[in-house]
Amino acid sequence: MLYQSLPEDQLLLISKYKTAKAVWDALKVRHVGVTSVQKARLQTLKTEFEMLHMKENESIDSFTTKLTGIINKAASLGQTYEDSTLVRKLLNAVPDRFLQIVASIEQYSDLDTMSLDEAIGRLKTFEERLKYKKERVVDTQEGLMFTRHEHRGQSYRGRGRGRFNQSQGRGHNRFKSERKNWEPSQNSSRKGQTAYANKILNDTGMLDCNDAKIPMEPGLKLTNVTEERYVDTTEYRSIIGCLRYLLHTRPDLSFSVGLLSRFMQEPQEQHMKAIKQVLRYIKGTKDYGITYGHEGGNRIQGYSDSSYGVNTQEGKGTTGIVFYFGNSPISWSTQKQGTVALSSCESEFIAATAAATQALWLKRLLSKITDTKEQKVTIYVDNKSAIALMKNPVFHGRSKHIDTKYHFIRECVEKDDIVVEHINGEKQRANILTKPLPRIRFVTMRQLLGVKDLLQQ
Repeated sequence: MLYQSLPEDQLLLISKYKTAKAVWDALKVRHVGVTSVQKARLQTLKTEFEMLHMKENESIDSFTTKLTGIINKAASLGQTYEDSTLVRKLLNAVPDRFLQIVASIEQYSDLDTMSLDEAIGRLKTFEERLKYKKERVVDTQEGLMFTRHEHRGQSYRGRGRGRFNQSQGRGHNRFKSERKNWEPSQNSSRKGQTAYANKILNDTGMLDCNDAKIPMEPGLKLTNVTEERYVDTTEYRSIIGCLRYLLHTRPDLSFSVGLLSRFMQEPQEQHMKAIKQVLRYIKGTKDYGITYGHEGGNRIQGYSDSSYGVNTQEGKGTTGIVFYFGNSPISWSTQKQGTVALSSCESEFIAATAAATQALWLKRLLSKITDTKEQKVTIYVDNKSAIALMKNPVFHGRSKHIDTKYHFIRECVEKDDIVVEHINGEKQRANILTKPLPRIRFVTMRQLLGVKDLLQQ
């Protein structure tokens, strides 16, 4: 068998050996080398592994090909690497343009259990988003060539409709959403995704649908245990992925999109119907976004809220967190809690702990960026019992069953890293991130959250 698989030039070299073992040993020495040579090769590969870094203009695919090449060579010499080691190497080797996604992975994921393929997938997804944003900037700059300033633009005859009738040419829908991105007179920046919202509506066939005033009806119960017909999983996941990207400037969609994301494994008609409600809401609010200004000073403050057993089959609560720099929202999340809370107080306590970890990271990041001393972060909670648990360990009898990790916020309060204050539920901005609200309540909370119509400001 060995003779049949070898090329002719190597057959001549091993023809003098009489046994299969002798032939195998000779081939091993020729191709792998003796033990000392193997050790030298392995040391070289280890050095290459440690020194390997991704170049600034290199793609994730190109870099991971180099990385896996070294891994495979090392494996052939008996050296294997745990996935956790490879994941950390990958995150440390990428350039600064991936800093945002690396920080997110390190903060919200367990690197000890994450696979290398999952880490590569997240980085590739982020890389594609960077490419898309770069294309949008180029497209916007090309649009600027049509008119240098407003009074010249009015003299041209446009081919578009509505607000495009002052631009020459057609297409360039993205230019509309970016045209008023910066307002020098107000010293503020507006961030919206009108062009992307239009793309989602067009791709899903909802461009001409009727508007909806809220993304999800209050009291709606979504499950995956009904006898309803299943829908196309690929289409459902694709829409969810697009909506999650839209969340970068639309925190008012955080709860509805987060809830619908829980059913991507086996989506049913009820879930697709709920998605279409979200798309109808986007149709009526596609020009909405966030305005960043200088009001409110250089301070960070957060709002933490939870819904106790709302719209979950397991009885787990939903955590809603939003942080502001000055008066502008900079970080928000909606997440199902990891454990079942026995009371609304406990659910609020768990949510506040999640907010505390985010607060510490944000204040340290701000300190590094501004080269200033770290300042205390205020977190507003609307449950007085939860605040008492954070500040007073006397309530041990009511909190001893709570998982130890959630008592982290108590330590933060004791060290004076975080200040927890009570706020009236009517002013709790994170409330919109935890449950579907009635129309009037939703519009009020959306205004407080900081999501507004950018075309009317």
